[in-house]
Amino acid sequence: MISAGWYAENFPKLKGRMEDGTTNIPDDVFAREDFRMVGLKAGVPRVLERSGGPRERRHGDGAIAKLMVTFATLEDEDQGYHEYAYEPVATDNRYRDREDHVWA
Repeated sequence: MISAGWYAENFPKLKGRMEDGTTNIPDDVFAREDFRMVGLKAGVPRVLERSGGPRERRHGDGAIAKLMVTFATLEDEDQGYHEYAYEPVATDNRYRDREDHVWA
């Protein structure tokens, strides 16, 4: 679960990446509205209040999603790139190995 400590540690990293141009906010009205909902509560950046009319309330999901992507990206950068090694495994396939099989 995301905690206040996690927000306090990671929102400044997202803000820094936005300020240095490493990342940005998509040019989308809803995404921008989600980021406008981010503010300080007890000194910790977080999504504050829902906005919009009763049928159009935003939850700040776009801001949280971007924060999680930034966290994952930084985790990958810290650990370095690990190439995925795929090794095919030979298996019997009764459908591909038959020459007399006719596909309908």
